[in-house]
Amino acid sequence: VVATIRPDGTVAEVTGGSASTVKVNIGLDLRKLFLITAPIAFSEKPVRIAESWVPSEGLLGAQPSRTIYDAKANSAQAGRKTMTATLSETAESTIYDTLDKDGNSTQDKKLQVGFLKGEAKLNGAFKFVAVSALSKIPAVGEGISFAGRIESGRLNLNVEMKRTLPDPDKPGASLDLPIDVKATFFVNAVEAPPTKKK
Repeated sequence: VVATIRPDGTVAEVTGGSASTVKVNIGLDLRKLFLITAPIAFSEKPVRIAESWVPSEGLLGAQPSRTIYDAKANSAQAGRKTMTATLSETAESTIYDTLDKDGNSTQDKKLQVGFLKGEAKLNGAFKFVAVSALSKIPAVGEGISFAGRIESGRLNLNVEMKRTLPDPDKPGASLDLPIDVKATFFVNAVEAPPTKKK
């Protein structure tokens, strides 16, 4: 799987891999979950500590009126050459998909006999460590740009759904199957081993 990420953290494209094994549309591209190393779309303008912004997309994808994101700058410590910041994010996505008699996703109204509905929720916090992108130490009062990466983070995923299909043994009746998915994703920087001297 290859992802193309824009400078603001949004995902331009995900290619490779396959979602063919997922027979229902749960409202998110499962291939995006490996992007835990780039989980937040940054604000288009500067934000203060404890200030929030609304990212246009994230790990749950971008579905107008069905997906809501909220990101927040929790803390930041910056010098003239380095910066450490902690950001948090929450997200909610409404899930609704129509199913055929075998429980697979279908948009063909002639085949639709059931549905899958529920919601997916994400929440987590991440620590970013960065160094100044400038080649020299800036003068006092001069703006500073930083380039860095996530040093550590934790993201919790909770998906609650209900699948409803006709009961094959009782004509006119339906069967409800609850589906719960809970997962926790971790990011930890791994120090490269020291280079052996020849």
